[in-house]
Amino acid sequence: MSHDYYGLEMFALASTRGANAEARSIKGNPEAAAAAARAVQAFRTVSRTVDPRCFIFHTDEGFFKPVADLTRELNLAHQ
Repeated sequence: MSHDYYGLEMFALASTRGANAEARSIKGNPEAAAAAARAVQAFRTVSRTVDPRCFIFHTDEGFFKPVADLTRELNLAHQ
């Protein structure tokens, strides 16, 4: 399957990345820390369903750059 068919999954990754970043910005709040952990788990789960080529194309700038950044931060294999 072409990497062009993963738009919704990449959007989901961008959304969970945003949730993680927002939750991590709230310091000293156990609920925010738990939300960040859940967002990371969701990110890992969805990223396993995406063709690794999606992490190569269109991730150096724009909307999906944060997805590539979190992928690198988590040391996921599809960098």
